[in-house]
This record gives sequence, C-alpha cells and structure tokens, in this order.
Amino acid sequence: HTGESLVTQKGRIEFYITYNHSELSKLLPESNQLFSMLDKKGTKDSNPWIGCTSLSKINTVNEYLNSKGKPQHCRFVWSDFNDSTKVCLYALKLGRDKGSLLSGNDFDSAKSIQDKPSKYWHVDFSFKKPVIKVWSAITKQNIGKSIAIVIDNRVICAPVIRSGIDNGKCQITGNFTESEVKLFAAIGNYGELPVSFTVIK
Repeated sequence: HTGESLVTQKGRIEFYITYNHSELSKLLPESNQLFSMLDKKGTKDSNPWIGCTSLSKINTVNEYLNSKGKPQHCRFVWSDFNDSTKVCLYALKLGRDKGSLLSGNDFDSAKSIQDKPSKYWHVDFSFKKPVIKVWSAITKQNIGKSIAIVIDNRVICAPVIRSGIDNGKCQITGNFTESEVKLFAAIGNYGELPVSFTVIK
C-alpha cells in the first residue's frame, strides 16, 4: 500500500474465505470467458485472487459479471485501487446467510502498533467472546486458504491462514501507512460509522 486512499472511508469491514482459480472454475461453468478478460500471468491456486487487469478494464469486467448474474455462493470484489495501475479480482465465499463470515461489529477491540525494529505498522484485533469459537472454527477449517479482509467493498489484504486460532485474536500486517492502521483500529473499536470520516495525521 503506497497511497492514503483508505484515510476517508465509511468503515464497513468484513471477512471472507476466498475461492482460488480452480474452485471458481468448478463453481462457474463459463469461467473461461471471465478468465480471458483477466491477466492470468502468475495466477496460481496459491494466489487469493482469480486474476488481475488494468484500471481501464474494470468496467468491462463488471459489465460482464452483471450480465451473467451473481453465483449463489460467491461475491466478486476488486482489490484496493491505491496508486496502482493494476487491480485484482477476488471471488469471495458467502456465508450461510449470503453475507460475510465476520464483520467489524464482531470486534471487541483493536490496536494500531508499530514494530520498532522493522518500523512496519500492523493492527491487532480481538473478537467478542461469543465470536471466539466461530473464529476458531473458521481458521481450523480453512488452514492454507486465504481470508480476504474487505473494507468498503475493496479487498485490503488476503493473508493465508497458517493455523487454527483459539484465542479470538487477529493480526493484520502489510505495507500499511500509519493513517491506514489507525483507520483499521478505529473501525475495530467503533464498528461501521454512519458517515464517512477522516483520520487526521
């Protein structure tokens, strides 16, 4: 992340397991046409996205997706635009109620922290007590898969689940700015806000 594009947001945060390239091929019979619109170079099943494209082609891909109707258990979301000329498309698994697995309303608290040796910023979240078992089950059932963290309809990051997490904790790491991690922490502590807001440096 190189820009400050997340600084002004409404602040809706959601968690989803991602479909990889092969899984989406089975879910969508006509997926080859979608893949042909995306740059598949370097796309593997280990990637959380299903393909990337230039900013100028987003509308074309969106029009195609809208013309085909949405799959029952899938939601398509683009990566954050930032200052990049290329964006990636994610296919997210919908929960039983056709929504996210967890949301910002499930957080108990959040802290923005800077690692002193590396100078990198990260956010530590803790989930509310009733959700701890849900988070534990999600992580144990999806080891090796990516969990997409979506803020305001943009995938901010999609870390791989390395092991089951029993303590209700979650750490979001990446090349984030101080303003971005403070935004994450604000959302984690206060939930979705009724209006957009700006984090002041």
